[in-house]
Amino acid sequence: MCKYQGFVLAVNIVRDFVPAIYDMTVITPKDSPAPTLLRILKGQSSVIHVSRWCKDIFMAKDALLDKHMATGTFGDEIRPLGRPMKSLLVVLSWPCLLLHGAYRFFQWTQLLSTWKGALLPTAVLALVAATMHFFITVSQSERPSSTTAASQRGIR
Repeated sequence: MCKYQGFVLAVNIVRDFVPAIYDMTVITPKDSPAPTLLRILKGQSSVIHVSRWCKDIFMAKDALLDKHMATGTFGDEIRPLGRPMKSLLVVLSWPCLLLHGAYRFFQWTQLLSTWKGALLPTAVLALVAATMHFFITVSQSERPSSTTAASQRGIR
């Protein structure tokens, strides 16, 4: 089971009685003991530093999600997403390079000159595609519908 599938399962189980889950990164001073589970269970405290900007970001994100749930939009702010020319050239050059290499390999081995030779790369590609499909299917998590998500947040 992937890490996030375990997280999704845990959230589904505790959803009814846990109002919120926060993902936080805390920093402890070097001269202070780390806040381990054993120290917490023993009631021993630890010094931690949580940055104010982290709390502000979560509050802004929650406000934006509440606005989206109420209005169905994130607002009128539209940001154009430009793609740099360099990344476009990289994305286009890799397939060309790989296809040229595969063509030269098949030409050199004369693998595609017979039906048996053509069947081998076809079987390998089918196996790779089936394996990828299996891993994608297994790693998908359930996504609630928008009405389910809205009702969980108390918005109708």
